[in-house]
Amino acid sequence: FVRKQLNDSIMSKQVVNEFHVAPVWLTRDYVEQKLRLHLNDATLKLNELQIQPAVANGENYSSVMTRINVDYTDKTVKNKKNTYLVKTTFADKDPTAFMLEPYGIYVREIDMYEDVLPKMAEILRKGLGEHKQLFAGTMNVDRERNSIIFQDMSLQGFFVADRIKQLDREHAHLALEKLALFHASSAVLNEQQPGIFADKYERCFFNKHTRGYQPMMENMIKALELSLRDDKELYPRYGEKLKGV
Repeated sequence: FVRKQLNDSIMSKQVVNEFHVAPVWLTRDYVEQKLRLHLNDATLKLNELQIQPAVANGENYSSVMTRINVDYTDKTVKNKKNTYLVKTTFADKDPTAFMLEPYGIYVREIDMYEDVLPKMAEILRKGLGEHKQLFAGTMNVDRERNSIIFQDMSLQGFFVADRIKQLDREHAHLALEKLALFHASSAVLNEQQPGIFADKYERCFFNKHTRGYQPMMENMIKALELSLRDDKELYPRYGEKLKGV
């Protein structure tokens, strides 16, 4: 019995990056339960869980992004590995959480990943035969903890473009093409389910109802207006409009 306990403790490891403030509830037992639900395998055993930051400090201001590496044994008794991203809100006492709460972005994002995006993906598959992913697949949504566990797209070679280097023409065209598919599939979904976007998606982050990020928004527009002053073609067209925003 003692030997079995020792073996279990060795096989069921949980490794946490000490410099990353991961949610306290993100434990081995929690992840094992979510994997069992996602893979429909009640016998699944999580052997190892590694927790580390998914982005560098300062790269994501609206949530905490955590990458989890899992090593598990499924019902076929095969050892498998995978990686997921966990997106969670800031702690309740965090000033950022207080500022973001009126915007309702957490609830909308959870609704998108749990309900809307899977339906849009199905529309693209059936209507256009589009099997390439436009967004990450959802592994689990936890409304009680305001968290989403979803597919780590970096495993397929995707990465965030360098905003300083910007996109080349080929990737800019590809981004616009995928954005068009995104909007088209949402339009079809709205036809199939009238009103699906009416209550929760009627406003964007920049709106007249919330003021938490007003100083940041105003300064961004001022910076844009200043950056255009030396552009003889664009400033006459947009300069005064930006001043009046």
